[in-house]
Amino acid sequence: MRIPSLILIIPLLVPVTAEWYPRTGDDEVPPMIPYDNNQEIPLECTQRDVENNGEHKFDENMNVLYAPFPLCAETGKPIAFHYGTDAEFNCTFSFTDELFHQFQYYVHEDAPFSCRLPLSNPDSGEAKSEKAYIPLRFNFRGNIQESHLDIDDSINVLFTSAIEQNTPISAISWSSSTEANRYVIGDSMTLKVAVKWFKTSGTGTSETPINGGFYKLPNSLNGVSTPVYILSLIVCILLTAGGVYGIVYSRFSKKAYTMGYRPTIDHETAVGKKD
Repeated sequence: MRIPSLILIIPLLVPVTAEWYPRTGDDEVPPMIPYDNNQEIPLECTQRDVENNGEHKFDENMNVLYAPFPLCAETGKPIAFHYGTDAEFNCTFSFTDELFHQFQYYVHEDAPFSCRLPLSNPDSGEAKSEKAYIPLRFNFRGNIQESHLDIDDSINVLFTSAIEQNTPISAISWSSSTEANRYVIGDSMTLKVAVKWFKTSGTGTSETPINGGFYKLPNSLNGVSTPVYILSLIVCILLTAGGVYGIVYSRFSKKAYTMGYRPTIDHETAVGKKD
């Protein structure tokens, strides 16, 4: 009767070892080939079958099909990010019937707006034909109405990258305003995109190609450490309070003098009493 209990405990005693991620299509550790600063990073997104509940489209080998992001009217090209470069830009595209129904799935969260970008520099001759990719999911906030879609079309895109290798580690995008606009089939939507990159160093230990398997956002605000930021904030508050007090006190003192107000004198205390 005790043997089954021991069998359940055995898996807990087996050490868990982490594996490198992501891997190539051949389940191999990918080469870490650095990007050049400001180099354009190709972006491609999954194709969805709007007639089949937004499921992936597949090729004859059952591989998920990808396609570039819709073309932006401003550039005539899909959305492009540049390695290590913060940016703000617009991307305007039209809602075809198929794209409109895709966004119905995205807004209702029936299917994710899943995209990917190469982990390593795809322009290098050292890169393998089978590449590893970093996922990037666009999370759009809005509502589905009977006749239209309400979409928050302002988005933030955040990247973390490895300082040592000059390669992206992770990416995410989400709607970031308090407003939503109304769209129907045939309308043009202008995405207002704000991109921020954080270059970080890894912590811990791991196998090659990156020595350190955990990368976190820097503990700073725009390059200023948190203690310095808090101290600066306190000094600012004290200086502001002192300035306000000085202005208000001087104004009231001047007004009191002009109106003829004088301090009240207690004559009884000023003159010695005789018993």
